[in-house]
Amino acid sequence: VTLQFFISRKIVKDVEVRRVVKKISEDYRTSVPVVDDLVADVNKKISFMLLEIRKASSEANGESYWCLVNNHSDEAAQLSGAYKLPEIELFKKIIEEIVTQEPTKHRTFGTLGSKDALNL
Repeated sequence: VTLQFFISRKIVKDVEVRRVVKKISEDYRTSVPVVDDLVADVNKKISFMLLEIRKASSEANGESYWCLVNNHSDEAAQLSGAYKLPEIELFKKIIEEIVTQEPTKHRTFGTLGSKDALNL
């Protein structure tokens, strides 16, 4: 349940995490665990997927936040941090267009003109 909570959200305030952990404990009639201990336990179980739940403090307001992070530094993970979501979506559309379009009289297979790319 805890992992699903973090997967479904990007960044979560510490107070929200504590509220959810308390609610889960009440629902399952268990004692409320220490959040840091619970997260450490979950991190042990998901480490083989190169994922980790981390806590950080905001420089702007000092509040603590939690998020699920990818510990694998592959090209896709590096690009996802360098580009905004609309840019990544456009890139995906361009690649899809290049791969799926049939060659025509004016276009060879595996190409996409700049005007066609701008019209995506």
